[in-house]
Amino acid sequence: MWRLIKHRRARLISLVGTILLLLAWTTKSLIISREYQIFGQLVHRVNTQEKVVALTFDDGPSQLRTQQILALLKQQEIRATFFLNGKELNLNRHEAELLVASEHEIGNHSYSHDRMILMAPKTIEYEVESTESILQDFGYQSKQPNGRLLFRPPYGNKFFALPYYLQKQDIISITWDIEPETSDRAQEGSDFIVEDVINKVKPGSIILLHVMYGSTNSIDSVAPIVSQLKADGYEFLTVSELLKKQTLE
Repeated sequence: MWRLIKHRRARLISLVGTILLLLAWTTKSLIISREYQIFGQLVHRVNTQEKVVALTFDDGPSQLRTQQILALLKQQEIRATFFLNGKELNLNRHEAELLVASEHEIGNHSYSHDRMILMAPKTIEYEVESTESILQDFGYQSKQPNGRLLFRPPYGNKFFALPYYLQKQDIISITWDIEPETSDRAQEGSDFIVEDVINKVKPGSIILLHVMYGSTNSIDSVAPIVSQLKADGYEFLTVSELLKKQTLE
């Protein structure tokens, strides 16, 4: 009898452990997924047969490289989408004005760039709305029909509360399908970033780069990426323009 009880207890403990591991895996998958969220609309890539892509930049603006990337994009004659932080907008007002005055699209990347996983609803509201308000004060207007800025979660992380809030506000979440800076060799040089993009790009891809801070590898990769994709017949659009290319499966 005692052996039977011990056996059943061991099986119960194993079952509970399996369930907890499954819950932990599911939770992590929901948080880091680039393709899915519980509530609202999330776009990581647009379904289209046209050879169009969106080049997007996260973080900033910064005094270090804002003018450099704007000059580079002007030279390449393309438009990109910048997902900016409210805090950096307030700290770097001249650079913010340059971006707002440019032909590029601007999206909301939260105020503080903190992970928005277990934030209280009021904090989420502040992170989203304060940055949108700051950009409106700079004179920027959303390219979306409803007047709301596209939103990119910091680190791409989200769980329940953030998608629920964005859904209520009719705000689209934008992630990406190409993130070359995470490749093993990205820190070795810009050539590896370029190679990763060229190997993975598809019609409708959304490419993510961080050019405002840190290593110059990312900003050094922009011109070669643009040149090679143009040579392959690709056109660069802002994210809002890319969304209009969406076709049904």
